[in-house]
Amino acid sequence: MQGLIVFPDSPTLYPASCEVASGKWLPLIYPEETKEIIISCNNPFRQNIVTCKDQFKEEFIKEVNGLDLNSKLLSSIEDLPTYIPILDVGSRNISNIPKEFPVVGMTLHDIITQSVIDKAGRYHEPDTIAFRAKILQSDSFKSKKVILFLTGSDTLIEWVWYNRGECRLFETIKQMGFWAVSGFNFSVIGGECPFSQALNQKRSLFSASLIENAELLAIPHVYAITPFHIDRWIKWFLQNPGIRLFTINCQLQKSEQDIAQIITTVKSILRAVSSLHVLLQGFRIDKIEQFGVFLERIHFSDKAAVKDAQSRTQIIYDETTVKLIDKQVRNVKINDLATTNMKARNIFIEEKKSKMLQRVFDRLSKTTVKATPVKK
Repeated sequence: MQGLIVFPDSPTLYPASCEVASGKWLPLIYPEETKEIIISCNNPFRQNIVTCKDQFKEEFIKEVNGLDLNSKLLSSIEDLPTYIPILDVGSRNISNIPKEFPVVGMTLHDIITQSVIDKAGRYHEPDTIAFRAKILQSDSFKSKKVILFLTGSDTLIEWVWYNRGECRLFETIKQMGFWAVSGFNFSVIGGECPFSQALNQKRSLFSASLIENAELLAIPHVYAITPFHIDRWIKWFLQNPGIRLFTINCQLQKSEQDIAQIITTVKSILRAVSSLHVLLQGFRIDKIEQFGVFLERIHFSDKAAVKDAQSRTQIIYDETTVKLIDKQVRNVKINDLATTNMKARNIFIEEKKSKMLQRVFDRLSKTTVKATPVKK
């Protein structure tokens, strides 16, 4: 997902050439959405997305039962901890993860033995998809609920999705012992064809329904980068009131514009649906106070604690500045360093949340005092 598009000062040639502009995909996709196009819909090599110009687009639509966000989900996930550390293959044997982290995460890349590789300027796919079937039996996952995030590069996502039947993806994930699984994070790229955006949003939701069919808890993955997208997802959440949690992969959103779009999306959805919480994967932790009062309903998950530990970096929470500080260390076991880093990130988020709630309480208290009539 990339950020909200800034409209160009002068019209481009691309909107008029998009099939969406003619109203062909009404009422699911509005012609007005083409105003945001800054990239041609001509994509003959089907790079990352399927556009309105793709000769096989009807087959892609049929695969996910139409473009409408009409897949029903029933998974109810509540009471998540504030911070959920994501572990990788290198951190699977941490035997001392504190009880304050009852839920941990993994990503698609770390449950597959061989992934797609870029070699000599070309992507090479292994002949078959093989899983680390017993990885959840490792020390790090004992007595833990494990969430699998189906996130990663476009190449990895499309490869696994295309071969999902052959490798028995969802059945295998179930057998491995995962507690909950997010929908696939198919790309929704700002400025691209609105048809491709709608298709990939539906593909993600459809994948969540397949997760539920495998008797796993499904977490819908939401990419919404325009007001049209946000409205469609709000409508879907209102039609699926049992859903309490959705997730967004934020790992590629580094610019201020992209971060602002995530914040806008999250605030808009949480404001409209009061029962919802969101799990943000890889969101920049130094920006979380920008969520304001909604921070209470937001959970965070990332690999930072273990990745920093693997590079001999300790994360320290500074109470004076309420900031996290990185420090290079030696003679510390990586596993111990990982748990130290987890605690620091958790404390930082909890302190930010506490201070935010205190500010809200103080404002409400002042308002109440001003509104109380003076007795004569």
